[in-house]
Amino acid sequence: MRKLFSSAYYRQEYVDTEKIPQDAAIIFGPNHSNAAIDAISVMMILHGPAVFVARADIFKSKFLAFLLNFCKIMPIMRMRDGYENLSKNKEIMDESVRILNCNVPFCIFSEGTHRTMRNQLPIVKGMFRIALQASESLKGKKDVYILPYGIEYGSYNNYRTSILTQIGEPLNVSAFVREHPEMSDVEHINELRKEFEQRLRKVHLIVPNNGCYDELYECCLIEGEDLAERRHGKKFSLLQRREANQHIANAMEQARLEHEDAQQCLEQVKAFEKARKEQKISARSFNKKNRMLSILTKVLMLIITLPYAIYSTIASSLILIVNGLLVKKMKDIAFHNSARFVIEWLLMPLSAIIIAIIAFCNFAWWIALPLVLLVPPAHAFIHSYAKTARLLRSDIRLYRNKTLLNQLESIRKTIVKYCG
Repeated sequence: MRKLFSSAYYRQEYVDTEKIPQDAAIIFGPNHSNAAIDAISVMMILHGPAVFVARADIFKSKFLAFLLNFCKIMPIMRMRDGYENLSKNKEIMDESVRILNCNVPFCIFSEGTHRTMRNQLPIVKGMFRIALQASESLKGKKDVYILPYGIEYGSYNNYRTSILTQIGEPLNVSAFVREHPEMSDVEHINELRKEFEQRLRKVHLIVPNNGCYDELYECCLIEGEDLAERRHGKKFSLLQRREANQHIANAMEQARLEHEDAQQCLEQVKAFEKARKEQKISARSFNKKNRMLSILTKVLMLIITLPYAIYSTIASSLILIVNGLLVKKMKDIAFHNSARFVIEWLLMPLSAIIIAIIAFCNFAWWIALPLVLLVPPAHAFIHSYAKTARLLRSDIRLYRNKTLLNQLESIRKTIVKYCG
């Protein structure tokens, strides 16, 4: 599982995992932006099993039901699923408490639904009800904690990108109840919810969504890595990049409310973003100190690795074809990487067997054996190769477009003016 996850996310960073309480009943409360991959990211920091819940309507698809069950995710009903179905949640609540009593971590996505935005939806009350019920059931044998768990992706739908997770300050539900015996359960839930919401906001990127969300996030893409490099040097961490992006988003939001040139800059950013997307220019092409050197380096890399790229395409053809057909049918991009991950997990052994049969039937063993051993990294490699090819095209388009380059530099100056 861990090696396969590394092929999907080549750069991973797990921050503050030492904050996970020991000898306690633990409920993870992640932000939710990337379907089942969010659940798998929780599994990556644990050394044992965990159980999850998600909204019931996504279990209607047989494939998604399989995917979710694979990740140990149980359905939970909402009002929109029909009032008559809400009674089924009592079974889920009782099962959740039983799981926590057995020292198995439990996870409920705190926003209740997923969306591919770097923001935060209102926090659902369900996990606080579960926590209070579990705390009462445990009768002081151990405390129940809810952990804010922030997840940040380099891209929501591209394979071979980055993932950053961070554990926030644990919220001790049992201690809170002991300290406030005069409160009713409703009051406990409301206060815990407010506190948790603030703690969760500290561990993932929050781009203000006051009418300029796209422009503010584009500012992060334009200047975030450069700001992180100025602060921490070239080898900045994913956490340091996120902190730089958060600073830019907050500073530009404040500046647009107070300064006319900042508002004009965001209008320019909006036009710039539209133009560069129409020309299929990636944000990854922005932060290049020597654009021509970057282009030549990519050309050289693609030429040198072309033979293995051809082999990787052949070896991964079954996975690539199935993924292509499946992902094309999925309108919600949050499910794309989840589907790719499971398809790779299911079909990689079959691909290796097919290549082994073909290789050993047609070549000497000393040729066939390396061909088979090269199958597991082939799928990750071909995604990286394709990514490099796309970035090369993007770099060339931006390099040749002097108008966009001039706009980029003008925008960058204003961002630096207000963000440092």
